[in-house]
Amino acid sequence: MSVDRSAKRHWRQSLTTRVMLITGGLVVGTALVLSALAIYLLNAQVEQSVRAQLDLAHGTAELLVQQRVDESLQWARWLAADPTVLAAARAHDTAALNDLVSRFASTAPSSQVLLVDGAGTHLVSSFDFDWDDEALFVTTAVRGRARSGISASRDCRLFGVAAIPLGDERAGAVVVSTPLTQAFVDTLQVRTQSSAWLMCGTSDNATVLGAHALEIDAALSEMVFTRAEPFVGISRVDGVVQFGYYFPLNNSTGKVIGMIGLSQPLQNLAAARENAARMFIGVAFVFAVLVLSEAYWLARGMTRPLRALTHATQAMAEGNLNTPLNVSGSDEFAVLAQTFAAMRAKLSETYAALEKERNRYRDFLAIMPHEFKTPLAALAASLELLEMDEDALSPDQHALLNSLHRSVIRLKNLVNNLLDTASIQAGQFHVRAEPYPLSSIIAEACEFTQPLLAQKNQPLQLRLAPDLPLVMADPRRVTQVLINLISNAHKYGPAGAPLSLEAAACDGCVRVAVTDYGAGIPQADQGGLFQRYIRAHQTSTSDASASGMGFGLAIVREIIEQHGGTVGLESRVAEGTTVWFTLPTASADEPLAEPERVSLASEGTQVHR
Repeated sequence: MSVDRSAKRHWRQSLTTRVMLITGGLVVGTALVLSALAIYLLNAQVEQSVRAQLDLAHGTAELLVQQRVDESLQWARWLAADPTVLAAARAHDTAALNDLVSRFASTAPSSQVLLVDGAGTHLVSSFDFDWDDEALFVTTAVRGRARSGISASRDCRLFGVAAIPLGDERAGAVVVSTPLTQAFVDTLQVRTQSSAWLMCGTSDNATVLGAHALEIDAALSEMVFTRAEPFVGISRVDGVVQFGYYFPLNNSTGKVIGMIGLSQPLQNLAAARENAARMFIGVAFVFAVLVLSEAYWLARGMTRPLRALTHATQAMAEGNLNTPLNVSGSDEFAVLAQTFAAMRAKLSETYAALEKERNRYRDFLAIMPHEFKTPLAALAASLELLEMDEDALSPDQHALLNSLHRSVIRLKNLVNNLLDTASIQAGQFHVRAEPYPLSSIIAEACEFTQPLLAQKNQPLQLRLAPDLPLVMADPRRVTQVLINLISNAHKYGPAGAPLSLEAAACDGCVRVAVTDYGAGIPQADQGGLFQRYIRAHQTSTSDASASGMGFGLAIVREIIEQHGGTVGLESRVAEGTTVWFTLPTASADEPLAEPERVSLASEGTQVHR
């Protein structure tokens, strides 16, 4: 489970994913915004197209209505121009007129005829309805003027009506009506490609052709019947909600006598919108998939060299300079990877050369001190034997032997440091800590360094706290630490000035400090003194022996840290230097190691030998 989560986290945080998401997100987001805008514009276009179609249908409907009126006018003119009709009307020959009307009915079966004399009296009529505008049409025609338009019967039917005067002597008039029937509505639907219906009367009392059930809202009724203005809105025709164009039908006096409705079902408009949206969403989805795929491969192409470079860098950080780095191409990432590979190859060569040189140096450090150690041991033993025979030596010879003994001590200390340095570099340096009395270790170190201190007349002041606890220590290594610290204090302390060695228990450990009262070390030079090959630059010293290779404090730090203690330095210019270290105390149940010898003066005692 943790592996899966780590893999998911790595996938989310990878450069490939981020590049892909950023690039793809920008493009897909832009595509979605453009698609939304396109859908909005297309919806507007669809609605505008529907409006334009309904406007065209409106014009077609008005043309068809006018055709019905013109048809009535044409028949009325044809009858009025017939001399037989004029003669029969003057003679009030109703039989002849009825015969003429019968023949006209066979020619124009949908039209009806009304003939009147000059006084407006009916001579003959095939009309099957009563209508309010009859007197107006008849009076106008009898007075010698033609009149045409839409009229409504009292039983709420609509007609195209035309009235033409007979002759020039006002002998009468011919009135022809052509009804707007269901056939007219069917023709209107075919010609306009819309749902069409015809209403005669008002919305409160009306007959409707082309729809079994019609519901119109108050706003539509108000606009069409009261204001006599066209209206674009919603209606429900036979239970279907439709969006349409509704315009009034006016009679010859301008009165609204009906309405024509041309509409399209809203589901058609919604379907058009859904089809458009579906099309654009599909295009956007395909486009998004293509863009994301391209972004993914682009991101992989960009980040593949970076991943290979990252793995090679991590391997190099772990010390492996031979991890293969196979990156081809000529772009910037490939050039970077190839440059890194060349740099790593050179670094590997340099590292191999350095490793070879380090091995030689390590071999030298391992062999050379051993070669020195045996003759030095023999020389030191010989000098000690000569010093024991004081009666056979003159004062000058005795002084020479002391000088040689001190030089041998320094040389042995240097050789030991070189051996320890080689062991540290080889990873073979170890300590074996055990419960041990610190006083025995201090006594051993004081005895070893006494000839050096006597050379510059430097008394060693011991300030040891009473009842010091046992410490966990490797006696030989801790003695080596004290010898190095006392030797350094001897080097940098002025001649005739005392040195100080203090030991006290504190917080589960024992703190040991060695102090000289020499020139001190500047603050800028104190950093790194516990590293190899680094020596302090004293502000002043007159001792020609104050030299070395910088191994002493590095070995001190290694020994103390392997004991589990800490080491530090405190120094002030013109006041002196204190180097201190701590050793952990032994627990009460640890068995005590038997010290080889214990020889220590009391607290505060000066040692002069």
